[in-house]
Amino acid sequence: MKQNRKYQVLASALTINLVVGITYIWSIIAKELTQVYGWTATQSSIPYMLALASMPFAMIASGYISDRGHARLSTLIGSMLWGTGLIICGMTNTFLPIAIGYGLIFGVGVGLCTGTTTATAVKWFPKEKKGMISGIAAGAIGFSSVYMSFVFTFLLNRFGLSVGLLTTGIVGMIIMLTASLFMHSPETAITE
Repeated sequence: MKQNRKYQVLASALTINLVVGITYIWSIIAKELTQVYGWTATQSSIPYMLALASMPFAMIASGYISDRGHARLSTLIGSMLWGTGLIICGMTNTFLPIAIGYGLIFGVGVGLCTGTTTATAVKWFPKEKKGMISGIAAGAIGFSSVYMSFVFTFLLNRFGLSVGLLTTGIVGMIIMLTASLFMHSPETAITE
């Protein structure tokens, strides 16, 4: 049972990380905000800066929550905030809602998810595999930014920014919430 559980947790972590990496394609969104909606370069950079600033605080909170055996709770809340932030952005093209939706709500969601996924997956494996598991789980975030740039660009070109953000927020949140159901903290860290 424990053998199956660790692979479920790893698959959950990979799935969440493969979605959450949309964070790093902000330049595509910012370009649309400046060219189509007339935002200044400064305005278009603030939501991203706020997201990057809010993520570390959420990561610290996720570590606290996960260390108390509630990894699933951290990723469930993080997934809901992640999706909600993008949905808010998709419902408007004005500065303040996007700064709050992306910069704070989305950013906290990213931090809660990424702070939990890799750390929890690593806890399920023996010490000689912890580095590899950490690399695989964290690498999924980097790969996510590659494929999500293509997916989001397709949505943007086909439907526009609002629909692209709404679609990404809703579909991504459903995927992440489903994957979160398989996120479990081990009773004790695997050390041998």
